[in-house]
Amino acid sequence: MTSAHIINEPSLATRINEADRHRAHVRLWLGIVLLVLFALVLVGGATRLTESGLSITQWKPIHGVIPPLSAQEWDEEFALYQKIPQYQQINQGMTVDQFKTIFWWEWAHRLLARTIGLVFALPLAFFWLSGRIEKRLKLPLVGILALGGFQGFIGWWMVSSGLVNRTDVSQYRLATHLVIACLIFASCMWIMRGLSPHAGDAAPTKSSKKWPRSSPSWRLSRFTSVRLWRALMPA
Repeated sequence: MTSAHIINEPSLATRINEADRHRAHVRLWLGIVLLVLFALVLVGGATRLTESGLSITQWKPIHGVIPPLSAQEWDEEFALYQKIPQYQQINQGMTVDQFKTIFWWEWAHRLLARTIGLVFALPLAFFWLSGRIEKRLKLPLVGILALGGFQGFIGWWMVSSGLVNRTDVSQYRLATHLVIACLIFASCMWIMRGLSPHAGDAAPTKSSKKWPRSSPSWRLSRFTSVRLWRALMPA
């Protein structure tokens, strides 16, 4: 064994351990992203069920983070809501206090959407600049970030469908909004699972040892399958 080989072995082990740590950090980050995404979907569902999605009639990506803080500001926000068909045809006579209830649901949904943008973009920039992201993951992660930005536009596109001639949002735009949310969630999950440690055993092949028919496990499986088949088939 040469001296160069002896010197390179610790160096290789160090690089492998460092790569594992980086993967663990990225997995933790994506896990947090998934939790916030799950909360966002739950609040979005509650917003839909309480018919609160049209309570905020303007798209203010930046200063929309700050809700009304005075009685005058609440009156101004409520006056905007009174101009749309949902109020005029369904919620006529609603008070400001009742309006606040639906407003807070939609505001919370939009706040979580902004939060997930920061939770995803800022760590992504840090991991990218510090070299913690593998080259093969850079394009998929940037794609998820772009899809998230597009989702914000789709959200407003959906809301705008219920501000003029309808009392609710378009079901087709709502479905588009939900499908994109599912794509973002599934993509984050897929990348996170791909970075997880896996067993070193090789995948089964055609020549792999089959389950012996004489084993108790095989007999139990056979018995259960037959009984289930007989129960489901008509007499």
